[in-house]
Amino acid sequence: MFTNLKVERSVYEVTDKSPLYRELRPHKTQRRVKSSHLSNLIESFKNKGSALKDVPILVDRYGKIREGHHRYLAATSLGIPYYIMQVSHMYENMIAINTNQRNWDDGDFANYWDIMGREPYKMYNKVKAEHPYISYGVLVCIFNKKSGRSQADSKEFKEGNLTLDHLDHVYKTVRKLAQLKDISKNPPLSKSTHAKQQFQEAMLEALQNVSFNFEKFKKKLSTKKHKLNILAKRTDMLKEIYKIEGK
Repeated sequence: MFTNLKVERSVYEVTDKSPLYRELRPHKTQRRVKSSHLSNLIESFKNKGSALKDVPILVDRYGKIREGHHRYLAATSLGIPYYIMQVSHMYENMIAINTNQRNWDDGDFANYWDIMGREPYKMYNKVKAEHPYISYGVLVCIFNKKSGRSQADSKEFKEGNLTLDHLDHVYKTVRKLAQLKDISKNPPLSKSTHAKQQFQEAMLEALQNVSFNFEKFKKKLSTKKHKLNILAKRTDMLKEIYKIEGK
């Protein structure tokens, strides 16, 4: 499929004159398209389209994009040439590349390992779909039965090593977080606060404290005044959570 294309340093240049130009499609393991990232690339390539030559789009023998889907979309939207390199046996290599370059977020890695058949990631995506307000990072913490995540935890997640060792804890924790959504009245807990990572991490830390009484906290939150909606730091939110419980 790469006949009649100009070759430069083992990289194929594809112009808008080529039948291939708009025919590439992303492999199913490619990360989701992010409009903000795509917009930034389009603006960047308006002035520096030649930079695409230094970062060729990686495709398999079937013409599926394995890395560089955003660059492909940016180039074709501008009508400028892009460059492709055919690569095979890329599954594990792509994970290594993106882990080091930090191009993928937690959702991208979860989708990849789900597609690759890893059961913990299938369950992770199932729970995320059922509780979309829980951030990807916080959900990793819940699966690890922790209130925070270390660099080692992040590396393990990206490399496909998530486990189902604490599944009962996962169900119990997400149910408790869900119960807080509409319980507060003075003032109501805002949707943005409920979905805020700092609030969720503070709740995880409180829930792991054996002296913390969640049922008492819920009851107090439904009647007592609180400042959770105006706080930004995890530490401040944790203090407020303990304050509410102790009222």
